[in-house]
Amino acid sequence: MMTVWRHLKLLLILAACTPLLGAISRGMVAASTPQNPEGQKIALLIGNGDYENDAIGDLVGVPRDMDNMSSALAEAGFEVIQLRDAGRNEMADAIIDFRQRMSLAPEGSTGVFYYSGQGMSVSGGDDYLIPTDIDFFKMSSVSDMQLNTISVQDVMASFEFPSNQNIVMALDTCRYWSHTDARGIGLRGLAQAEGTTPPDFFIIWAARAGDIAFDDEDGSAFSRALSSSIRKPGIDVRQVFAEVQSAVIEDSEGRQYPEVSVPSSKPLVLNGAVAEDVDTSAWDSTEDTKSAPLVQSGASSGPRAANISLELIVWESALELGTVESISDFVDRFPESVLIGQARLRLAALRERGAFAPPPTVAHEVFLPTVTMPGPPRIALLIGNKDYAPNMTDLTNPHNDVSLLKDRLLEAGFEVMVYRDVDSDGMAKAVSAFTQKLASASKSDPPVAFFYYSGHGVAPEEAGPNYLAPVGMKVATRSDLIRAQSIEKIIDFVEATKPAFAFFVLDACRNNPGFAEEEEDGNKGDSEWKTLTRVDAVTSSLVAFATAPGAKASDTPDEPVGPYARALADALDEPGIDATRVFKLAQRDVFNRSGHKQVPWVSDALMEDFFFIPEPEEEPEDTELLETPETPAP
Repeated sequence: MMTVWRHLKLLLILAACTPLLGAISRGMVAASTPQNPEGQKIALLIGNGDYENDAIGDLVGVPRDMDNMSSALAEAGFEVIQLRDAGRNEMADAIIDFRQRMSLAPEGSTGVFYYSGQGMSVSGGDDYLIPTDIDFFKMSSVSDMQLNTISVQDVMASFEFPSNQNIVMALDTCRYWSHTDARGIGLRGLAQAEGTTPPDFFIIWAARAGDIAFDDEDGSAFSRALSSSIRKPGIDVRQVFAEVQSAVIEDSEGRQYPEVSVPSSKPLVLNGAVAEDVDTSAWDSTEDTKSAPLVQSGASSGPRAANISLELIVWESALELGTVESISDFVDRFPESVLIGQARLRLAALRERGAFAPPPTVAHEVFLPTVTMPGPPRIALLIGNKDYAPNMTDLTNPHNDVSLLKDRLLEAGFEVMVYRDVDSDGMAKAVSAFTQKLASASKSDPPVAFFYYSGHGVAPEEAGPNYLAPVGMKVATRSDLIRAQSIEKIIDFVEATKPAFAFFVLDACRNNPGFAEEEEDGNKGDSEWKTLTRVDAVTSSLVAFATAPGAKASDTPDEPVGPYARALADALDEPGIDATRVFKLAQRDVFNRSGHKQVPWVSDALMEDFFFIPEPEEEPEDTELLETPETPAP
């Protein structure tokens, strides 16, 4: 029901009273359709540079951006549809027309959606493309933006088709409000229906959230780099994105860093077929390559990687944190990296960033252990997401869950990082800070990692991936999950740091997240979405769920602490118990207390014994010292 409403909302908000599937709107130019035996190729290009409201600011480079992209995509065999300087209704008509064309295209067809112009964003929420006819002074609320702009997330939600398709989205904007700096450089600022399936998405932004995107009369650095790479035949879209990242970073001297999210594991070539002598294994951004690898955003949730390098993990974490300290650490630790040029440019840009807004900080607490345990350092990250309304159902226990676990872990010698109610950006930064700290530990004494999450979790497909839901983000269709964190990616990031032991505790799939009617007992109700599915532990790790894969977990709104958090805290408090038995005790406790309704589940791949609290050493028995009597003198 929610998916049907999502589509109705898109048609009502975006199309308003205009014809839904009419002819190409005023200002649009369509190229002739090329013959493509491998599937149809359709591209929609929207360029907004001439804004009616002076408060928004014009962009002089947009016409050249459109020319760059149009010619490159035409050479690659795409039917190219252009819309220039469009109002909201014109943009809506064009998007709906594009969706209709893609839905009628053969399975495996590829669509490219490119936007050049102004944009804006709400932290942890939707990103908006700005029509040329918007009245900026009437934008006083999020609902005003929804009614008068184009939501990127709503556009993605509309791209569900009867057959599997590929959608490449290139968004030549950024996420501030537009302005011009003191040197006069123009900036592009801003601060599923039944019977359909979501496409494989390949998404690149001109800049990371919080960064600027530069405008230029010759077209933006982003459009120049993207059009140049698209013209190269036989290369995967991931390689295209990696080349764009490198080119834009160099052109902007580190001040603009394109952000990439590729949830799909499928290879996709935009221009021609793959040459026989091309090594397709190099397309995997997690493999070590001689060229600069693709760096995806922290919120990206692609497939699990078998061999993700520590160097790439530290770099992605450093970028997500966005601080001089994090980039400096990478430069010091990996001076021979293929990414060192990008790192030095980024570091220099951050040090002179006074003219630009600093990256937002994420509220969190760090607690030092109350006792010191023998062996390697112990580091924990605890996330408790409770206040989800209005987008999802609020929960009762997560804040208290993390507080209770924090106290137990401090007593077990862990340094504990605690985050509460974090949005998508905050969650990505939390995971980055965690992996950065793990990676900074001594290689000769690798750390013990402990990750705990309490909140909503969803898995659209039976085989995963599984997602942890940030607050402040609506999650109504699969496309919304582009900003969520996947459990699998967190495990891969931690695994790349090669910890001595790693524990992943997922107190999720707790209550109805808003996809279906909530049951009266406070459990997660039936839904077209699965609850969290099976996630297997990797070597020297353990993955624990509050309930069995796909099953329900009570949130106990009448209790201050959830049943699994309480059971695990009690088990952690027992000295001399091996970690495997700790989680078995918690499992049995919840099973018995729930009347056999909730069955926690564990995947154990620990190679050695680990004790959260070792057995106290027995003190030697007191023995009286017997004095030797003096020998009487003869």
